[in-house]
Amino acid sequence: MKKILLILSIFLLPIFLFASDEYSVAFGIRKNNQTDNSHYFLLEGETDKFSVTLMENGGEYISLDTRYKGKFSRLFDWNTGTVFNHFSSGATTLMVNGNVNGRYGTESVNLSLGLGVQGAVLKYKDIDQLLFSISPLVNISINLKAEENSFSFGFMMDMKYERQFKAVETFFIKARRDFSPSFAMSLEFWGRGAEYLMDPWLNFQSGGIVLKFTLKDSNT
Repeated sequence: MKKILLILSIFLLPIFLFASDEYSVAFGIRKNNQTDNSHYFLLEGETDKFSVTLMENGGEYISLDTRYKGKFSRLFDWNTGTVFNHFSSGATTLMVNGNVNGRYGTESVNLSLGLGVQGAVLKYKDIDQLLFSISPLVNISINLKAEENSFSFGFMMDMKYERQFKAVETFFIKARRDFSPSFAMSLEFWGRGAEYLMDPWLNFQSGGIVLKFTLKDSNT
């Protein structure tokens, strides 16, 4: 399965990246209570309606994330996507999710709220039976922007770096600087809680830091 994912990624990403309006590469470190610190690598292509992301997490797992998005109005938008994870242990997960998002405020200061649902299926290498889960998704963030600088912090259950079989709470802080119409850099910290049905009190299970570089088509 891992070989299949790698082959699909090798052929899919160059085709999509060639047609993308925005390209990103990110490097970071992720800490998990069950494993040692591991590096993080991300490659992403994005248009105004579609994105595809390939992530590799220090040999722990590889993830292929595709997402489609649109707008209801100036204040409300939606997104839906699929995520395929393959772990070095042999486990495989497939997740499908969707969110409806609203934003209140100005371009300089605004509050973003998203509600959605995630369905997932998990297959262990040595177990024939499939496991299923359905998770609610709640995303809340406060976003600040001053000229070419932007800053966000909040709470997410649909965090790109932590999309797992069961969606759990993730707190994040993100800072971004647009150096020009075609180049931006961002730094993001996050901490993911334990599975809330097992541990209802906040107990961080993993966290990380990612430095992301983005090239944009200044004509779009």
